Amino acid sequence: MLVLADMHMDGDLKEAALEFILKHEEVVFESEEWSLYVKERRITQLREYGLCLMNCKKVNSLQKTDVREIPFVKNIMEENKIIRRLERFDYCLAYEIVFDLISNQVMAGNRNTEIQPFVTMYWNIENYSYCWKMKYESIKSPEFNVDLIKSTWRLVLYPKGLLDESNISCTSQVFKLFEYELVFLAEDGSVLVLFPNKCISSISSVLREVVTKTKREEFLSRDTLKIRCRLWRNDGHALPAVTIFARTVLNVIKTNFLWNIENFSALEQRHKVYCDPRSKETNEMVTLSLGVSEEDIIKVHIKSRDKKVKFLNFQSLITDSKGNKIDCGKREICLLDINKDATYSLPFTIKYVMDNKQLYLKNDVLPLYCECSTCNGFLFSRIEETYTGITPLFIQKPCVTNAFAEQLDSMSDLKEDFGRLYAEGLHSDVKLRTATETFHTHKNILSIRSPVFRKMFETNMNEKLQGCVDVPDLDDDTGRRMLLYLYTNDLSSLQWESALKLYPVADK
Repeated sequence: MLVLADMHMDGDLKEAALEFILKHEEVVFESEEWSLYVKERRITQLREYGLCLMNCKKVNSLQKTDVREIPFVKNIMEENKIIRRLERFDYCLAYEIVFDLISNQVMAGNRNTEIQPFVTMYWNIENYSYCWKMKYESIKSPEFNVDLIKSTWRLVLYPKGLLDESNISCTSQVFKLFEYELVFLAEDGSVLVLFPNKCISSISSVLREVVTKTKREEFLSRDTLKIRCRLWRNDGHALPAVTIFARTVLNVIKTNFLWNIENFSALEQRHKVYCDPRSKETNEMVTLSLGVSEEDIIKVHIKSRDKKVKFLNFQSLITDSKGNKIDCGKREICLLDINKDATYSLPFTIKYVMDNKQLYLKNDVLPLYCECSTCNGFLFSRIEETYTGITPLFIQKPCVTNAFAEQLDSMSDLKEDFGRLYAEGLHSDVKLRTATETFHTHKNILSIRSPVFRKMFETNMNEKLQGCVDVPDLDDDTGRRMLLYLYTNDLSSLQWESALKLYPVADK
């Protein structure tokens, strides 16, 4: 059931599987099927593995499972005394912080374990919705060469499938001595789809409709498709632990303009009104015209003026006299039809507009707001960063787009303000007391950032009544780092040793 849930991204099926495991854990965790499930997903499924155990509510299930596949993780958990009854506390804060550092440590290798380091590539494809590639046509990642690999290698993505046009397919060009694992990632780095243990010429596919429509917000946040590939040798020889961040950006040109359609009431069938060809906004991109069909339907005709354009997206809307915006539809034009006259219909007839002219027309003018975007190829495709050994900070460090970077810059003042609020303890309403230090904090911020604190302050626990949270066995530095993260989301100076100390914090 878990395998099927992974394949079809079915949350309800996964929940049913977890309920079944909870009721029959003695049988499940001793079964060959469970061992195979864990083995196939290797260390990359540690997050799902941990979440599964948390849903089962009993950490002793870990000891009933064949953990020889992940011995280093087991050692970390035992050494830091985090094998405890899960129903007593919440892992949300510490688990998410430390998971990536555990992955880094595993990738860097450990001489006392059987786990081999990986070569890992994170590949972001930006402006993905403007991809013009047809069936059999591919987008290739930047090439990369690693010591001990005698040639370059890269990922190959088929946006409209290699064998089936309803799929998005991906493969890796590697030698027979290597195996690899492909993963589609969400914006936060969590796994959406995993294709484990692939070999040369293997093809991984996911339904295109899932990626571009039904689960678009998850797969294409900020219109960026995020892929991770991990590569290892299958002959027992180790690879150097290398992490690569690559970006492929489709070159998109966008323009917005207002098309005032004058003398609207005089529009007749078989006659067209053209958008001024001298318009600075449109004369280099498209030719626009508007006409009326025999059924009284208003139609917009679009034709690209640039022969280099490979994909065109046109969208329009109308603002009525009350300020309401009415979406008039979108038309996407692919490479094969780019030089043809494409049309789409507005969602109303001439008669409807005239019957409601007080709402839509001013001085017999229909204002049509237009958004036109074209893609003429790739802006660039390159490797942004390469790390050897343990990757600084988080392994999911994103390759952010310029637009996203600007958004982050605009949030820097807010981040600084919250950092100052934490440092100064201004208007503090609750204290957090560690071994030798007292921190002046705020219930609202702690509650919104941690379900544990929220529950603590919403119930009549001692912490709520006394206005103080006591954690005497928490050292001052760890408490300070935890609060800094809660207030600013900043982990820029967090090291592996300090991160591990955050685990016991979840037990408080």
